[in-house]
Amino acid sequence: MVKPIWKNRKIGIAAGAVLVILGVGGYTIASSASLTGTVDFSPRETIRMPITQGAALNTSATDLNGWTVVKQNQRYALKLHVKSGNLAVKDLSTGFEWTAFAKQELLDKEKVGGTLRTNLESPFIMEYFEASAIQRKIKNAKDPNALITYSQTNQGFAADYTFKDIEIGFRMEFDLTDDGVKVSIPVQSISEKNKFKLISIESLPFFGAAGVDSIAGYIFIPDGPGGLIRFPQEQDLVGKGYEQPVYGAELTTGNFPETNMSPVSMPVFGMKQGSNAFLAIIDKGEYTASIKAYRPGIISNMNSVSTKFVYREEYDRRLSLGGKSVRVFQDEMAAQDRVVDYHFLRGDQANYVGMAQTYRTYMLDTNRITNKLAPTPHVPLDLTLIGGDSDWNGNSGYTPATTFKQAQYIEEDLKKSGVEAMHITYEQWQEKGSLSPSRLFSLEGKLGGDKDLQAFVDSSHSNGYKVLFKTDVVEASTEFVNHSPKSFGIRSIEGNVMMDKDWFWFTPNVSYNLTRSIGDKLKGYGIDGIQFSDIGNLLFRDYNPSYNYQREDSAYVYQHMLDYSNRELGTNGISLGNAYALQHAKHIQNLPNDINHFYDINERVPFAPIVLHGNISYSMGAGNIRDNDQEEFLRAVEYGAVPSFMLTYESTRTLQETYSWGVYSSRYASWKDKLLKEYKDFDRLAAVYDQPITNHRQVSDGVFETQYGNGISVIVDYNSLSFRVEKGGSW
Repeated sequence: MVKPIWKNRKIGIAAGAVLVILGVGGYTIASSASLTGTVDFSPRETIRMPITQGAALNTSATDLNGWTVVKQNQRYALKLHVKSGNLAVKDLSTGFEWTAFAKQELLDKEKVGGTLRTNLESPFIMEYFEASAIQRKIKNAKDPNALITYSQTNQGFAADYTFKDIEIGFRMEFDLTDDGVKVSIPVQSISEKNKFKLISIESLPFFGAAGVDSIAGYIFIPDGPGGLIRFPQEQDLVGKGYEQPVYGAELTTGNFPETNMSPVSMPVFGMKQGSNAFLAIIDKGEYTASIKAYRPGIISNMNSVSTKFVYREEYDRRLSLGGKSVRVFQDEMAAQDRVVDYHFLRGDQANYVGMAQTYRTYMLDTNRITNKLAPTPHVPLDLTLIGGDSDWNGNSGYTPATTFKQAQYIEEDLKKSGVEAMHITYEQWQEKGSLSPSRLFSLEGKLGGDKDLQAFVDSSHSNGYKVLFKTDVVEASTEFVNHSPKSFGIRSIEGNVMMDKDWFWFTPNVSYNLTRSIGDKLKGYGIDGIQFSDIGNLLFRDYNPSYNYQREDSAYVYQHMLDYSNRELGTNGISLGNAYALQHAKHIQNLPNDINHFYDINERVPFAPIVLHGNISYSMGAGNIRDNDQEEFLRAVEYGAVPSFMLTYESTRTLQETYSWGVYSSRYASWKDKLLKEYKDFDRLAAVYDQPITNHRQVSDGVFETQYGNGISVIVDYNSLSFRVEKGGSW
C-alpha cells in the first residue's frame, strides 16, 4: 500500500491522505467572523419512514414444515416460519433459499450454549444498557420476555418485538422486491419507556450463514478496494473477526484510529455460496453502521456477515480536570431509519463482479454517482507538485521546492516529451505553508507572485492541462492557526472542543465558508478546481448546540463544497473515495490499492474500481513513493487507475526538515524518465478510460484479466511483470 505523507503527529486520521494545512490560517482574527454562521443552501431535509399499516398475518397457506408464503412475485417467494421466527426468500427459478438464520441441521452441529446459542436463531441481536449500571446486555427474539407480533403488509410482513421486562420495542419490516428482500427498522417504531436504553441492533446477523462443510464460496467485505474471506476454511483461524464502522470511527467519542488503515468506504457486504450470492446495500443508516464478518470458530461454526446499527455511542466521560473518567453511553439516541437492501445473484453473476455491478447500478439509478467520463485519446496523468512547506522548528520560515516558474517548466517539459493529457494538483501554496497563520488567501512569496502563478496556469491551459489547488479546510493546529477552536471547532460528545493534542477540526459550516473564500480567489486565476485533502476520507459529528450535526449532516455540507468547486471552478478532487462524496466527485486520489492486513482476508478484488470506472477517474498512489514498485504499478493497470506522481523541482532534501517530510524521493529530473515510461504504458488504456468494467477474473496463478464495456481486455501478468491489451480478450 502506498505510504501516506504524515505531518508530525502520533495519530493518523486516515490512510492515503496528505494531511497538510492549507488555507486554514489565511483569515485575520478580525475577518474570521464571516466563516461562521449560516451557509447559502437549505438544511438537510429529514423524512422519516412511516410505520407500515398491516393486517393480521394469513397463515392458511402454511405447509407441513411450518412455512407460510407471505408474498410472491415473478422471481421470488418471501416465506415466514412463525414458530421459529425464521424467514426465507426462495428463488423460484432455481429453488435455492436464503434464510435469516441457519436451518436446524446446521444449528444441531453448534456447541455453544446460552445467549450465544439463541443468537444464532434470531433475526436480530439487540444491545441495551441500564442507566444506573452502564453495562452492555443482549436480547434476541428467543428471549422469554420477547412479545412478537406479525402482520401482513402490501410488500411482505412486519414483526413487532417488545421486551416486557425492559420495555424496549421496535419493528422490523421485510419487503419482497424484484431483486430480493429489503429489511427496515423505522426509527418511529422504537420505544423506550423505562431506565433501559437501546445501544445497537444487529440486523439479520446470520442471514445466509454457511457452515464449515458448506459448498465453496466467500464473504465479501468492502475493505480497501474489496476483500474476500473464502470458505471452506483452508488455514488456521487468525484474529477475532472483522468489524469496522462505515466511513471510519466517530472522532467525537475519542475513537482516534491508531493505524493508517483505510476506513470502510462503501456501505455494502455480501456472500457467495456456489452458484448463488447476495449483495447487501445499507440504504439508510450507513453513517452509524458497522460491517461485521466472522469465520467459523469465533462466535459459531458458521461463516457470517451482517451490519450492526449503532444507536448510542460509548465513550469516556471525564469526572475531573485531572483526567479521571468512566465509560458511559451517550444519552441521545441516533434517530435514524435503518434499511438493508439484499440483492440476490445467481449463475455467472453470483460473484464479486456481479456484486460490484449491482452496487454500481444502484449508485447510478439513485443519483449517488452523477458524473460520466468522456472518451479521450489519451489517459490523463495525475501529477501533484509540492510547492514547499514550513520548517519543523517554525523559525526558518518556508522552504520552496517547486516555484510557480518551476511548475511551469515541468508542465511545458512534459508536454514536449509527449504527455498529452494531465491534471496538475499544486499543494502547499499558501504563505508559510502548513504554518500559515495569516490571511485566508495569501500566496507564499518564495513561490513567485501573481504573474508567475498566472503564467503557470495559462501555460498549462494552452497545453490542454487542468490545474487544481490542494487545500485542507477540515482540520488545523492551535500552534499556528489564528482561528479559535472554541469558535470554529467541532464539539465532542461531552460538549467541549474536540481536540487531539493541539489539533482540532472545523465545524462543517466553517469548512464550507473557507472553501468558498478560497475558491473565489482561485477562480480569478482561472484555476480549474479544488483538490480536497480530507473530503472523501473523513467524517464526524459536531455536538456544538449551534449546529448539532449528525454525520450525515456533515456529509451533506461536504457534498455542497464539492458542488461549489464543480459549479464555480469546473472540477474537484477527493481522497480515498467514501461513498458519501461520490455524488459530486470528479476524481479520486489515493483510492486504496490493497486490503488491510490486520484481518484474516484471503483475497484482494477490484470491487471499488468496478463501481467507479467510466464515471469517476481515480489514481492509486504516486509512482515515486510505492512500497513495491512493479507490483503496485501493475495493480493500478489491472484496476483501471490513471498514472500518478508526486514531484518537486528541487531535490527531495528540501522537504526533509519540513511538514512534508514523508515524500522520500521526488525530484523531477530524477523521475522524469520513469514518469514518461509509465505514462506511455498507461496511455495504452486510453480506449477504456470512459468504459465500465464488465468482468474481472484470475486466469492462472499470477495472471489477471479485466474486461471493459467495449470488449477490450487488459491481461496483467505479475510473473513476467508485464501486461497486454487485447480486443475481445480471452473470454
